[in-house]
Amino acid sequence: MKFSLALTGLILAIGLATGWLQRQKTTVLQEQRADLVAEGRSLGISDGSPSAGSPPTRGNWKRTSGRVVTPARISSDAAGSSSPP
Repeated sequence: MKFSLALTGLILAIGLATGWLQRQKTTVLQEQRADLVAEGRSLGISDGSPSAGSPPTRGNWKRTSGRVVTPARISSDAAGSSSPP
């Protein structure tokens, strides 16, 4: 009984320590990112966030009628070329 409680306590302590360390790393990375974004903005580089007027997108991929369409396909469809689906 004492062994199982000790083992449970040890596992809990290891989990708490690991979680705390990961949180510290995440905080440092968030601070570094904020510094880099501020530096980029001062140099005139966009931070990649969508503008207020445009809806969020998922990269250059678009989903239409259940099929995934790549940017090359979009441009070829816009040019009038027809390719098999």
